[in-house]
Amino acid sequence: MAVALLLAAGTLIQQHTIDSTDMLVWILVLSTLSTPYLAAVILSFISAFTKLPASLVHGTSTPPQPGTTVLDAVKSGPTAKESR
Repeated sequence: MAVALLLAAGTLIQQHTIDSTDMLVWILVLSTLSTPYLAAVILSFISAFTKLPASLVHGTSTPPQPGTTVLDAVKSGPTAKESR
């Protein structure tokens, strides 16, 4: 659905000149409507790869312990060093 909405917005840009406010509003509406679909796809990829190293997703300043997954890092929360 996100691809279809973005393709529709791209087609409007390519086929028509954006000389009216009405055309610009439609392009913005189509682009805005695709945002939740893109977010859902991104978050589903993140949740599908629960065995990723925590440093790729969690963004900790210290390297994770060997064997730590994203779920382990989220469950344990920030350490004393990270909260400062």
